[in-house]
Amino acid sequence: MLRYRLTHPTILAALASAGHCSRVSISDGHYPHTTGAHSAAERVYLNLEPGRLLVTEVLDGLADATRWRRRL
Repeated sequence: MLRYRLTHPTILAALASAGHCSRVSISDGHYPHTTGAHSAAERVYLNLEPGRLLVTEVLDGLADATRWRRRL
């Protein structure tokens, strides 16, 4: 049973497979994903139109999930 607010299956899978040195990048549509990120990086697209989801909201969900993961 999930004990945190984050329920996006692709993000949860990426967090579960992340190691101690893994990094998460939260970026908008202007970030050059094809040249700025590693080719093997998992990409999850969340927004359908501008302004629907704020970066701070995504960060809050990720932080909540990683806090619970550390408690287990």
